[in-house]
Amino acid sequence: MEHRREAQRRYAAGELPRFAPATRFVREGGWACAPPPPAVADPDRGDHGPRRAQEDAQLRRQGLHGKKPTMRSSADFEDALSPTWENLMRGQVNLRDAVAGTITYHDATRGRTYKLNDQTAKLFVRPRGWHLPEAHVLIDGEPALGCLVDFGLYFFHNHAAFRAGQGDGFGPFFYLPKMEHSQARIWNGVFERAEAAAGIERGSIRATVLVETLPAAFQMDEILHELRDHSAGLNCGRWDYIFSYVKTFRAHPPTACSPTARSSA
Repeated sequence: MEHRREAQRRYAAGELPRFAPATRFVREGGWACAPPPPAVADPDRGDHGPRRAQEDAQLRRQGLHGKKPTMRSSADFEDALSPTWENLMRGQVNLRDAVAGTITYHDATRGRTYKLNDQTAKLFVRPRGWHLPEAHVLIDGEPALGCLVDFGLYFFHNHAAFRAGQGDGFGPFFYLPKMEHSQARIWNGVFERAEAAAGIERGSIRATVLVETLPAAFQMDEILHELRDHSAGLNCGRWDYIFSYVKTFRAHPPTACSPTARSSA
C-alpha cells in the first residue's frame, strides 16, 4: 500500500500513469493464462449484494436463482457490507448454507419458506480490499487484514463442498477488488498456500479481478501474469474507476477525457 501512496504523490507532482518499463517483458511475452474452468468458461450476467444479517439469506437465495448455469452471483464483503463483526459472521454462515444448498428464508408476512432451485448461479465471493483491517482478529498483537479473514474463513469451511457442487472440481471462485499489480502477486501466493494446505490441485482457486483504479488500467497484463494459474478474467469497476481518475489527476489541469462518458460507453 505504501507503494501506491508513493505513486499517488508522484501523480500529484505532475507525473502521469504509464506502462512500467520493468515489466515490458510481461506485456510482450508469449505466456498465457490457464484455461477457465468449465463452470465459468462462458460467463453471463450476475448480481452483487451484501452478505450480512438474517434478511440477507433472502437476497442470497434470490441471487443464486440463476436461469442459466453460466450466471454469476457475487457475495460482497466489501462495498455492499457494513463490516461489523455480526454482519461478517452472519455473512459467512449464509455462504456456508448457500454452498451446501441448504439456505432458506421464511417470509413471516406471507407465511412462505423459500429454498434454492436445483440450478443455481455460480457463486463468487468478494473479500475486502487490502487496505481494510479486521480488529477482531489479532496476529502478533496487530489487527489482521480483513481480506484474509474473509478469504480464510470462507475457503476453509467451503472449499470441499464448493468443488463438489458448484465448481465441477474447481474453486472456490473469488472477485478481487481494489487491485493493482503488487496485490495480484500477493493474492497468488495466498491461493497457492491455501491450495497446498487443503491438498487440492494448484490452479483450483479462480479469481476475477476488478480493475477499479486508473493505474491498474496500465497493469492489466501484469495482473493476469501474476494470477495466470488462478485467473478468471478481468472486469471494470466503473464507479471506483471514476473516483480513481479524479484522484489521480486532482493536481493536473482539467482534461478533455470524461471518465463518466468513457465508463458508460
